[in-house]
Amino acid sequence: MRSFPKVIALIAGALLSVGLTSCGDKPAPAPTPKTTQAPAPQSAPAGSVNLSIATGGTGGVYYPLGGGMANVFSKTIPGMTATAEVTGGSVDNMRLIGSGKPYIALTQ
Repeated sequence: MRSFPKVIALIAGALLSVGLTSCGDKPAPAPTPKTTQAPAPQSAPAGSVNLSIATGGTGGVYYPLGGGMANVFSKTIPGMTATAEVTGGSVDNMRLIGSGKPYIALTQ
C-alpha cells in the first residue's frame, strides 16, 4: 500500500501531460452527464476508497479531464471508486480540499 501515492501521482501526471499536449484550436465536445463515474469493482476490498475529483463546469476543460482521471483510477486501482464532480471552479475546488473528504482538485 506504500506505493499507492506514487501510482496516483504517475497516473495524474500522465493524464495531465496528455491533456495539455492535446490542447488545440478545435473545441472539445460538451459532455452531457453532470457526473462521470466509472463502474465500481464487483467485489471491493475492505479498505475501499471513494475519491471525488473537483473539476469545474461542464463546459470547461477540467471536466472531461477529471472524468478521464476518474475512469483510469477506478479501473486500475483496486478498491477505488473515483467520480468527477461539477463545481463552481478553482476557488470552490480549493475549499473542497479543506473539507476533509478525499478530493483531487483541478485549479489554475
